[in-house]
Amino acid sequence: MHGTTPSRGTILCIEDNEDTLACFPFLFPDHTVEGAITGAAGIEIAHALHVDLYILDYRLPDMTGTEICRAIRAFDSETPVLVYSGNDVEREVLAAGANAFLLKGADPLKLQHLACALTRPPVPADACASRPAISTFGIAAIA
Repeated sequence: MHGTTPSRGTILCIEDNEDTLACFPFLFPDHTVEGAITGAAGIEIAHALHVDLYILDYRLPDMTGTEICRAIRAFDSETPVLVYSGNDVEREVLAAGANAFLLKGADPLKLQHLACALTRPPVPADACASRPAISTFGIAAIA
């Protein structure tokens, strides 16, 4: 997504539901959002771009989110991976190298806060004292 605001980074969303995929640029207006509807296409894009966050669905036509996560981790061990799925596969995807999991159907603000917590540079502890933390599946995001 392109606009007048400078991008805060690139988010690659690998999601086979085109309606869900179309929502990501609206959820992350300050980011460049790239999308893929298959795992293979997403992995190809991941090789070609500098990505700041991967958001993966679990069930795709050609592979699972676990398989995609493992493939990404084979060449990129640093970039955060968030699995956003309707399947309760948290333990499986975290064991495969994902940094976080969020069950679809959660408030979109939780997705935004979690993505922000995963992509922003670390904030010194004293900078957070006056702002409340929102707990999102064990990861604190600054409100």
